[in-house]
Amino acid sequence: MQSRTARVCSRLRAWTGAAAIGLIAAGGLALHPAIADAQTGTVVGTVTQSDTGQPLASVEVTVVGTNLGTVTGRTGNFALRGIPAGEQRIRANIIGFSSSTQVVQVPADGQATANFALTETAIQLDEIV
Repeated sequence: MQSRTARVCSRLRAWTGAAAIGLIAAGGLALHPAIADAQTGTVVGTVTQSDTGQPLASVEVTVVGTNLGTVTGRTGNFALRGIPAGEQRIRANIIGFSSSTQVVQVPADGQATANFALTETAIQLDEIV
């Protein structure tokens, strides 16, 4: 006959094992790529200079309120992948130009477009005495 302590330990091990299997199964389901991809989409676009239409490189493009972002390439193009589906605010920002924000509807497993035309702005520096 098992002691009370041995029975409690045995039940605890059984419960812990079942709970761990349940958590692993639930976590695995939530992290499965097919399911994760179905709940996200992509935002693509181009950032140009408003007065010349020339592409702007090295512009930071971010999803407002998240840590998701990228930088435009030489041709001003960008692609933000893995963006949560639904309404998102996309911001383009670079020193020397006014920043711009657009609201886009990101479809699950689809693509939204956000093109930006940034206006050059003067940067005011403090006088050195």
